[in-house]
Order: sequence, then C-alpha cells, then structure tokens
Amino acid sequence: MDSLQRKRLQQRLLIASTGLVLVVVLVVNTFRPSEEEREELEFTEAVLSHEPGKLPPAQRERMREQWNRLPAESRSRVFRAVASARLAEFRELSKGLSKEDRQKRVRKRLDEMRQHRAELSPEQRRELRERLSKNETKEIVTHVLEFYQDELSAQERAELDPLIHEWLYHMDSLVGRR
Repeated sequence: MDSLQRKRLQQRLLIASTGLVLVVVLVVNTFRPSEEEREELEFTEAVLSHEPGKLPPAQRERMREQWNRLPAESRSRVFRAVASARLAEFRELSKGLSKEDRQKRVRKRLDEMRQHRAELSPEQRRELRERLSKNETKEIVTHVLEFYQDELSAQERAELDPLIHEWLYHMDSLVGRR
C-alpha cells in the first residue's frame, strides 16, 4: 500500500468514525428522557415508594409542592402512572378474595371513612375545605373519576361504587353544601 492509498484510507476512516460518533450522539439524545420526563419518573417513583396514606406530613407537603411545579400534562401522566400501579396492586391483593370478603373490606373502609369524617376537628375541616377549593385538587378529583371510569372493569366499579360515593359525599360535605 503506497502513501496515497494509506492517506485515502485514513481519510475514509476519519469520515466513517466521525459519522459514527454523530450517529451515536443523535441516538443517545433521541432516547434520553427529557428533564420533564425525568422529573415525572422521579416523582412517580417517590409516590409509589410509600404506602398510600402513610406519608409523613412534612414529606407530604414537599411532594405537594413538587406536584404543583409539574406542568399540567406531566401531572396527568404521573397521576395515570401512579393510579395504574395502585390499581395493579389492588387487583393483586383482591385476586384471591371471595366476593363476600371484598364486600366486607369495602364495608370496613366505608366505616373508617365515616369515622374519620366524624372525628375531624373544626380546624381540620377548614384546612380540608381550603384544599378542596383549590384548582389542583379539582384537577386531581377529575383525574380520579376519569381513571375510575376508564380503567376499572364494570365489576370493579360496581364493588367500589359505595366508596366513591362516600368519598364524593365527604368532599361535598366539607365544601359546605351539606
């Protein structure tokens, strides 16, 4: 191989390697999640890492602030991801239960909801009323009801309807209509 052929080979290798580097950079940037997607994923994982209703108050407030910083589209995607994961957990837990056992659980949860509402102090009622009046809460309620309607089977909705009705009654009573 003479020097001219060697030089041409080096040029072709340089062009090929440069092209390869550009393709790799393009592929990496195409499939790398955006900052918004990373925030959504981190928030979703943080919510799912805790048992529902067991988040310490300080951490709950931090999560609420982080939620409010997310764009509306992101909040919708996060809500759907969390709700889908919780629904899968619910289905797994109730898979082996008889219809009677599921009904007992629903009745027990109804009693707990009613007892909790009865035990609320006037200050807690005021705080809940304020929170329920915010647009972010209305958005969450809308997401819950849409998810409930779209993702649950007719049988699941029939079994859980008493809980949804109690939840809506509870919210309605807190905002002062009853």
